[in-house]
Amino acid sequence: MKFNKNLLAVAITSVTALSLYGCGTDKQDGGKGSSNAVIGSGIAVDGPIVRAQVFYDLNGNKKKDSYEPGALTDNNGHYNRDYINNIDYCSGASARPEFCLSLTFDQSNTLTDDTKIIVTGGYDLYTGEPFEGSMSFPAKSSTGLSRLIAITPLTSMMEAGSEGYEDFIDYLRTLAGLTELTLSNILNLNFLESEAKFNAEAFAITYQMHKYVTVISDWVKEHYSEIEEGEEVSSDISGLIYRQFEDLNSASYSTAWNKIRSDIDDIYTAAELTTETAPDSDAVDVLTARLGAVNSATTAAFGSSPLGSALTFANVKGRTRGVEVVVLQIIRGENEGAHTSALAALSDATYLTNLEGDAEGNFNFTQLVEAEGTPAQIIAVANTAKNSSGSSLSSDLAGKMLDFEDDGSDESIESKAAIFFTGAEGATRGNIHLCLKYSDTNDSDALLAGDYISGTWETLAALNNTVMLRLEYLGGRSAVLKKIGLTGSGNETEYRFDFNGETSKFTSDQGFEETPAGTEVITSSAACKIYVDAQTES
Repeated sequence: MKFNKNLLAVAITSVTALSLYGCGTDKQDGGKGSSNAVIGSGIAVDGPIVRAQVFYDLNGNKKKDSYEPGALTDNNGHYNRDYINNIDYCSGASARPEFCLSLTFDQSNTLTDDTKIIVTGGYDLYTGEPFEGSMSFPAKSSTGLSRLIAITPLTSMMEAGSEGYEDFIDYLRTLAGLTELTLSNILNLNFLESEAKFNAEAFAITYQMHKYVTVISDWVKEHYSEIEEGEEVSSDISGLIYRQFEDLNSASYSTAWNKIRSDIDDIYTAAELTTETAPDSDAVDVLTARLGAVNSATTAAFGSSPLGSALTFANVKGRTRGVEVVVLQIIRGENEGAHTSALAALSDATYLTNLEGDAEGNFNFTQLVEAEGTPAQIIAVANTAKNSSGSSLSSDLAGKMLDFEDDGSDESIESKAAIFFTGAEGATRGNIHLCLKYSDTNDSDALLAGDYISGTWETLAALNNTVMLRLEYLGGRSAVLKKIGLTGSGNETEYRFDFNGETSKFTSDQGFEETPAGTEVITSSAACKIYVDAQTES
């Protein structure tokens, strides 16, 4: 298989960069000799965020350092315990350590009112697209809670302690008109779990706030190089933006930006960096226009009197997808108007219905978000994407392999790879065995002679065109493989690979194949080198 954009250049440069720079900062004594404590359970909700990293930010730098306890969220966005399916990830027969967030008793005794549990990365269960930004919850408050907590855009604004909760709830009741909010349901803010828990207005306000955070964070990185690089100061400024909930919620975008800019100046000063020149008025106009588009999208899809009035538990998934297309095209579009067709399509009732997917709720969102054209063309793609059977990866992966190489368009690069999927027949998860060969005559550091990386694969019933991959490399790295569907010519199938914040597409006229009889599954670098060398010779 050859691919038309260099998938391996994305994957391998990410891998070699991680090798060179590592995955954490300073080490710290985590309490040698202390037992681990599991404190509470949680769920990350924007839509549910799967395979996100959730960690205790013990030093307050908003990054996951090597000594800080961390875990992943599961297929429903939970960590420690999946209350929907009654699965305990930290003990017993169902234990899965990758989903268990624990810290030592010594570490739990050092939590302060400023310590946060942070959720970052991962993928939105409704769309399969990467989750942008972060959300948080006061870590110290979670230690007294035995029930499920929901980490959401709203909890990202909360302070530790019961007094902090009550002040925050009173503030939201007055500001947003959420008169039914209580301490109990703010802690269990998973409105998407069941119809009984669904609160349309609270979900709409929560969701819209995070989309503001996503768009502002992306725009800030265009204008502040130190934040974009994320070395001297954190690249995640979500916390600064959540503070401006009041102004953003009232569409006072310029006022909100002025306050965020002042906070950015403060973090530059604290890091002893020269403050960068603030974006000019034209740039700020671009930001306010983007935020206005977010507001237009959420009100068109969710209803505006009040926000969320058109939402029901049955349609929220589809209408959320409609807004996500607009937001993703704002931050990924090649021009400033890339999102306008997707925004206009939200006024079409058939489009909104098609976004809900097929009878099982499946929908090829990847196909839709990649689409371009007029509103009518966007609407037509949504109609096609609701029939996602042609892009399904949700069954029969065990015993198959994917074998591919670069397309030869760059003579300096030679790359080959094979992925073997193993597991019981009909399984929805199993092991992967990845074999990589890569060389670039222009970059001597980017060299893999035939390296083997093990890991796991797992399909998600709610995203039948997606395979979640976990690579056992530098403490574990998540990746996602998606089947978009047939190309325009209809002769090849298009795939997308997301890894370490990078995305690449490739096409195949073969697709996943049964591992040929006599072909040994690769389980070592020595076997990998023999395999790719043999492929080169042939």
